[in-house]
Amino acid sequence: LEKLWPEGRRLKPREVVAEFAKHLCDELDLMREAANCSQLRRNFTDSALLVVPEVYWDYCGKSVMVMQRMHGIPISRTPALLAQGTDLSALSRAGVEIFFTQVFR
Repeated sequence: LEKLWPEGRRLKPREVVAEFAKHLCDELDLMREAANCSQLRRNFTDSALLVVPEVYWDYCGKSVMVMQRMHGIPISRTPALLAQGTDLSALSRAGVEIFFTQVFR
């Protein structure tokens, strides 16, 4: 970009790409993701609204994260939730409460 377009230098594409690469590597670090998941689990330990799977640290690494298997119906399967009698309004309220608990805890 810098060679093909003189004005491109002012955009500092090399710096932008380097910064992007750094953040991408951070986001793909599953040990960090596992730590975030463990923190979320601690924050919701006594919650009746949310169960967060346990991280199995002995099997985790930078590119692998192993967690407790959870059974249930994904929220995207609305017909299945309705068929089992789920109150979607209550589920929505719980989702909002969970979100704000994550943000402010």
